[in-house]
Amino acid sequence: HAKRSKNILGRQMVANMANIFGINPTTDVDYQSTVTLNSLSIALKVYRRKHGDYPESLSKLGEEGILKEEPRDYFSGKTLNYSKELGLAWSIGKNGIDEGGRPHSDDPVLHCKGMPAGK
Repeated sequence: HAKRSKNILGRQMVANMANIFGINPTTDVDYQSTVTLNSLSIALKVYRRKHGDYPESLSKLGEEGILKEEPRDYFSGKTLNYSKELGLAWSIGKNGIDEGGRPHSDDPVLHCKGMPAGK
């Protein structure tokens, strides 16, 4: 279960966006998955800026204090899949089958390679 953020403004913004798009941010798995992948994108950029490359595993983000815990796949309940070599992080998606983040699969995917590290 996701922990409630202490960021009141952030919670209100999420609630407003969820209302606009007609989703329940506490129960909608697609929404939670999207939020997780977006948060992971930011965490990976922070790590890459600090170390010059992406981490070998997502556990490094927790070890560095960038994330409190490894990002969860809301479809499987396990840690998101990640491959530094492929430059991908992905969820198993609605069909419950790990398709490796392949194009045209059901897997929600974050493409890491080519993401700017920021300045």
